[in-house]
Amino acid sequence: MEAEYIYLDGHATTPIDPRVREAMVPYFEDIFANPGSSHRAGQEARKGVEWARAQVANILDTKTQEVIFTSSATEANNIALQGLITGEQEGFNEQPHVITGAIEHSSVLEPLRSLAKRNLITLTELSVSEEGQISLDELTQALTPQTVCVSIMYANNEIGTIQSISEISRIIKEWRREQETPYPYIHTDAVQAGYFLDCNVSILGVDMLSLSGHKLYGPKGVGALYVREDISLTPLYFGGDQEYKLRPGTENVPAIVGMGAAISRLSSKEHAQEKAHITEMRDYTHHRLQDRDFPVIFNGAPEARLPNNVHFSIPGVFAGDLIMYLDLQGIAVSGGSACHSGAWKPSHVMETITQDDRRIQSAIRIGLLKDTSSQDIDTFIEKLQAFVSS
Repeated sequence: MEAEYIYLDGHATTPIDPRVREAMVPYFEDIFANPGSSHRAGQEARKGVEWARAQVANILDTKTQEVIFTSSATEANNIALQGLITGEQEGFNEQPHVITGAIEHSSVLEPLRSLAKRNLITLTELSVSEEGQISLDELTQALTPQTVCVSIMYANNEIGTIQSISEISRIIKEWRREQETPYPYIHTDAVQAGYFLDCNVSILGVDMLSLSGHKLYGPKGVGALYVREDISLTPLYFGGDQEYKLRPGTENVPAIVGMGAAISRLSSKEHAQEKAHITEMRDYTHHRLQDRDFPVIFNGAPEARLPNNVHFSIPGVFAGDLIMYLDLQGIAVSGGSACHSGAWKPSHVMETITQDDRRIQSAIRIGLLKDTSSQDIDTFIEKLQAFVSS
């Protein structure tokens, strides 16, 4: 990619940190054996996998045997939710009930809707405020004796709104005590939160949590699922004993080591400085957008939002046209989730938080990176102004 290209789509993916790449290289070249093999070469590869598992467990403050490596956070979400429903079916006299939020990622919403369509569960999708916050009262009222799982994302991948997972967990644990039941289990998609927010599972109070390598300046093709060791999950497919039999198939050792290396940076002083810089750039971007001579509507929560997120609408501007124009000008931004390709279509997140079609159709997402500069933002604002004024 040309050096002058300005990448402002950090929610979709982040570049691999040079130190992460350096950690991965030996597992492509020298330590290439199958980690399931019993010989010395295989055990050297196994050491890499288990080192990475320990890095994830350390950040989550959990046991290594509670960390499962997957091919992606999408797979982690599916193993958690579909595996739980299948694994817990026999424990219910009635159809299991699941609660989730209306602005969850598609890797949560689509499997749950599929299960509901096949009459394997009943599903409640909680509404959200205009800022993207679920109602804790609505959550409490939705709980039933048949509720097996509550899945609420830690931070939204489009508008950046952060949910109070610890407060959600407190409500659910109080319900468990009152009902004298282990249910519902609590799952959170922490993909966007992993780099910025505390993912200590004891503090959050969750039973399952999903992460993705390429949102942490690690490689694509690897994710991780924390699942409390006493929870019974059924694998989605079979054919091997890898990953505690929950994710059969030969492990992608270089990617797993890369995720471990990326995760290991999250407790460093340098990482804290990176977060501070990104937050500064978010506030700078917000200020520059406010200072325009055209109307800008900011979407999401003004305070409880990710440090790298700026999400806004310019009524009267079509997001698809603006994204294409900026790309031709050497700037990458997004209109929403990067998990759906093809023709532009309205974001389900925006359609949930507002009924204003002009606001929905003009929504733009900025995802700031650790090396985003004020000059990058100034260039973006200059090109944005030129487009709107044309």
